[in-house]
Amino acid sequence: MVKVAIAGGRGHLGATIAEILTDNSRHEYIVLSRGAPKNEKEVQVDYDDISAVTAVLEKHKIHTVISTMLVISEPAAKSETNPVKAAAASKFIERFIQSIWGAPAPAE
Repeated sequence: MVKVAIAGGRGHLGATIAEILTDNSRHEYIVLSRGAPKNEKEVQVDYDDISAVTAVLEKHKIHTVISTMLVISEPAAKSETNPVKAAAASKFIERFIQSIWGAPAPAE
């Protein structure tokens, strides 16, 4: 069974992925959330603390991280890159799936 963590799982895309995984017996998942957990699938994380995020990934033996977080500002970008760093530090992670990524276009 593949264990998946969905970062940004409370948003539209993340919630849709969670719904699909609920009906798939080959996958187990958790939702990484900044806020207090709303159900047993949610785990509160502080995206500013890379070692804490790594600890959550290790505790749950997460194989794949799917990030659906929306990056629209520099602080949000930090919250996006820290899970990548945490995943790289985890001994269980095999895949990191990014829903969006981009760079600002230069001014003309």
